[in-house]
Parts: sequence; C-alpha cells; structure tokens
Amino acid sequence: MFKASASYETFLNGVANQLPCAVDEIVQEKVTWKPQNPARSTYLSLGGEVGFCSMVGQIKEGKPGMRIIMLAMPPPRKPLVEKPFWNDDDTKSFDYADLEVISTHNHVVEQRVAFDKATKPHREALLEKYPIDNNPMFPGQRIWTNSKMRTYFELTELKLNVWASHLARGTATLESPPIGPHFNHKARITVFPKVEMTSEPPRGTAPTVDPAPLTTAPAASAVSSASPMTMMMDLLLFNMIQQQQQQLRAVPAIAVTAPVTAMSAIPTHVPTTALHAPTSAPQSPAKYQLPDVSLVAFCERYSINAMDQERLEKLEFQPGDKIDNLSDDDWKTFAGFTSLSWRCIIEKNQTFIRDVRSSVWAVALAV
Repeated sequence: MFKASASYETFLNGVANQLPCAVDEIVQEKVTWKPQNPARSTYLSLGGEVGFCSMVGQIKEGKPGMRIIMLAMPPPRKPLVEKPFWNDDDTKSFDYADLEVISTHNHVVEQRVAFDKATKPHREALLEKYPIDNNPMFPGQRIWTNSKMRTYFELTELKLNVWASHLARGTATLESPPIGPHFNHKARITVFPKVEMTSEPPRGTAPTVDPAPLTTAPAASAVSSASPMTMMMDLLLFNMIQQQQQQLRAVPAIAVTAPVTAMSAIPTHVPTTALHAPTSAPQSPAKYQLPDVSLVAFCERYSINAMDQERLEKLEFQPGDKIDNLSDDDWKTFAGFTSLSWRCIIEKNQTFIRDVRSSVWAVALAV
C-alpha cells in the first residue's frame, strides 16, 4: 500500500520490502501494472518515474473501492557479489529456490526400485514355472498355454512384469494370468514355426505314428502336457501327406491315345474363299424427277384457294421449286402472303415432293 503523494523511490522501496530484495535488483524497465477491476484489463508498462506519475493520476480518477492495482515483474537480479556472512544488516535476500525446476528423475528411479522389490519373488516364481523351451512347438521361448481355448502366449519381459505385479496384488495366480490386453485372444501366437522332417517315409505306405504312452499323472497336468504333443503329431502327419502328394505329382503321366472315329474325318479347316464370297453391290437409291405439273393441277390437288393461286402466279411458282429460303420482300411485300398462309404453301410444296418420290403423281399423270 502506498499513498498517492508518495514518490517513485518510496514506491520502489515498498516493492523491495515485499519481494524481498534490494532496490537495485528490481528490473524496473519490465515492471507492469493493471487495475484489479475489470479482471480482463491488460497489463501496462510502468515506464519509470514518468509512468508512475501517470499511474497515480489514473488511480485517483477511480472510485475509492476501485483503487487497487496488480504488479507483475520478472524475478529480481541476482547480486554479482555475495554478501559476506559476517555482514549482519537487516537486508533480506530473494529466495530463488522456488523458481528452480524440480527434477522428477529421482522420483521415477525410486518408483522403479520399489516396483522391482515388490515383484521380484513373484517374477522368480514365474520364471521357474515357465522356463525357456517349456513347449516343444516354440523352441527358445517361454510359453503359457490356455488349455481351454488351445491358444499359446509368449511370456515376454513386459508380460512377465504385468503378471508379477498382479501376483503381488493378489489379482492373479501362477496358473492363470491377469485379465487384460496382454493375455486376451488378440495377443495369442498366430504364426507357428515350421517343423522340419528328419526322415522320409517309405513310398506307397501310409505313415504310422506310435501312440503316446499312458501316464498316471493327474487329469489337469495330462491336459496341459498332451496338448503340445497332439499338435506336434498333427503337424508331422500333415507334412508327410504333403510330401506324398508332391511325389505323386512328379510321376510322369502315361499318354493314352483315343481311337480314330468317323468324326475325325470331318475337315476342321474351312477355306477362306468360301467364307468370304463376293457380295453384290447395294442398290442405289431411287432417283426421281419432278414431273411437269401445272399450277392449276397443283392447287386443285392440295386445296389451295384462288387468291393464293394468284399470288403464286405472281411469284412465277412451279410445283417443286425451292421456296423455303425465299425472302420476306418476295413472298410478303411483293406477292402479299401472310405468314400463316406462306407456311401452308411451304408444307403443301413439301407434300408434293414426297408424293413425287412415292410415284403418286406418276400414276395420276398416267391416268
């Protein structure tokens, strides 16, 4: 707390007492401030003595309950020369220990040591129960067999640690691993090693497998020990069957000649000249010639009135003439046709041409 009439030096002394540190250790050029309310206001640079006077003026303008400011600054500078131990003045120094980053390495190491200590006896028990090469199908590996599902799991370092930690907590046994992603159906062994054949079975005889000797072991152990042996026998039998099939394929096939029948006398080759016989040329399209039909006969045939007939005579029209592209000056201005009557004349002229192609006018003229 400081008064509005306080000087800049008094303000710095108050800040130094709160930190605590010496006044010359304060990084004055990086001191910022903002009013407490509103809370979203931004920090402003104090800017030395001139900025301090401006800050005091802004605080005076506020209400009495709003004259609270917040200061922010970097840590004080560390003194270049340490204070001698015999100097017993009352100046307090800033504690930089709170700003140092605490390393978690030692904490992690302690946790690892505690974990190894708690799981060591259980891990040793697992290594003793599941030694390397405990399953002949997977040489060089530690295998746990799920006898109910007939699945196999390799006991890696991670799985051993997980199993040992659950043994320490009492959530698993030496015979049953914990329930989790490391021992579910997806984590089982899916690729089985190939079994090499040591001797080739005789040809033409089926392979024989000696039955396994009967033992007087308990039922639970018999199931766990018989499963790998059964799988081994199945793999051996499958490999021997494959070898016999390959040997049968290698025997050369005997060629069998079929008797000659009457069908073989039929020639299978047809001369190309018979397939590609010359064809006659296509007929040319029918040619037509416009007959000499008078305008009167044309108008009577296609029901053209006398007024339109006079207009056609004015145009010197002959039946069959090309009048589709005739200009408006000719058929409208000069002859006097309307648009509707002129379209009717064009359609009837086209009908006349179609009738000529169909030989309608040839029959009419012959009659």
